[in-house]
Amino acid sequence: MSQTRRRRRRPARRSQGPLFRTIGRGTGRLTRTVLPQANAYTLIGRRAAAAGIGTKLGNHSFGATGMTAYLKNGGTLVAGTV
Repeated sequence: MSQTRRRRRRPARRSQGPLFRTIGRGTGRLTRTVLPQANAYTLIGRRAAAAGIGTKLGNHSFGATGMTAYLKNGGTLVAGTV
């Protein structure tokens, strides 16, 4: 296979855990515990402000953003698939 040839990416696996999770004290590792909604909203607001984004974002903004990026990079929507 040529070095310039792009390898096809495998579809991402769905995680069985929550998207926003807590970090274990003293371990620095993600836990399976859900981050409270208010904390997730605060985290997103801080990160958006640090990135210079003035628009208010919420936890569900990532779904639309992810789908837009997927479609712009050649992804397709097929009825009946998840």
